[in-house]
Order: sequence, then structure tokens, then C-alpha cells
Amino acid sequence: MRLAFVFLLNTAILLCADLTGTWRGDAAPSLTITLRLQQTGNSLSGTEDIQGNILSVKNGQVDGDQIAFTISIPAGGRLRQVPVTGIAGNGEIRLQDGGVIVVLKRVEPEPEASRIERLASLIRLWGTIRFFHPYVASRPIDWDSAFITSVQATANAASSDEFVRVISGMLARLDDSETRILAPDA
Repeated sequence: MRLAFVFLLNTAILLCADLTGTWRGDAAPSLTITLRLQQTGNSLSGTEDIQGNILSVKNGQVDGDQIAFTISIPAGGRLRQVPVTGIAGNGEIRLQDGGVIVVLKRVEPEPEASRIERLASLIRLWGTIRFFHPYVASRPIDWDSAFITSVQATANAASSDEFVRVISGMLARLDDSETRILAPDA
């Protein structure tokens, strides 16, 4: 049971501290930088869009609040590797990109994208518990019914707080004090 709890805790932490998404900021009055990132564990990939020039984010790493990656910039018929480092926190990423410090803010996804991501998170959580939590196998818990009940409530959740309430209600069906949602600060 402790292993399942640790796995769920790590999943919850990754969901809360994940850099996946779109980030945007201005390097100069007429120079906007957009990062589209995908974080998988400590690895970071994606693209950096500078005035319509889309550059691949390569060798990306996340270590706590520190991030680092390289981008390949075409220069003189060659690709020049430019190291980029930064700090992520408080809803922003501060990048040092070629000697210039750029502050990027998270671009909020469209409401439909949030709804789809919440449903995907619900499915991942259901599957993880369904196949790895010992109570589902050893107690008379109708985990599938808990999931089906939560799908519509998740689809209708208008905020992250509502989604947390739905997930908490679903987890309550396990009657396990160790399996719960923790705040990102916890």
C-alpha cells in the first residue's frame, strides 16, 4: 500500500509542478517569445517560437526550479547551439536566453482544453488505482462505479477546486486515509 501511495503522491506532485503548456513573454518591445513545453519527469522538450521562427527545444532538463535546454539557431548556413537556462516558479519562467533575461508567463489553455486535461487526469488516476491499489483487489470496492460517477462531475467542473472535490470524493470510496490529494505546498 505504501508503494501505491508514493506513486500517487509523485503523480500529484508532477501534475501540480508540471511545466507542460504554453509560456509567452517579451524579450524586447517587438520581440515575443513563445515556449510550448512538454515535461516528462525531469525531461523537457518542445519548441521556442521567436517571431514565427520555430526552434526545437533539445536536451531539456528540470531540476527543482531550475530548467536548462538548448535551441538550434540557423546562422551563416549552420545551426548554432544556444544554451538556455532559467528558473520556474510563481507561475512564470525566467529565462536567460543568449544573455537576455526574459520573463514568460503561462498562457491559460482554452476551457475545452482544461476540461479534456481534467478528464485525462481522472482516467489516469482511475487506472493507476484500479490496477495498483491493494484495497481494490482485497475489499468490496466498486471502483468502476466510482469512476463512472466522477466522469460527468469532472466534465462539469468549472475550476481546479471543483475538480479536486470530485477527485477527493472518488478517493473517499477507497476508505484509505493514505490515499488522498495533497496541496502542491505539502
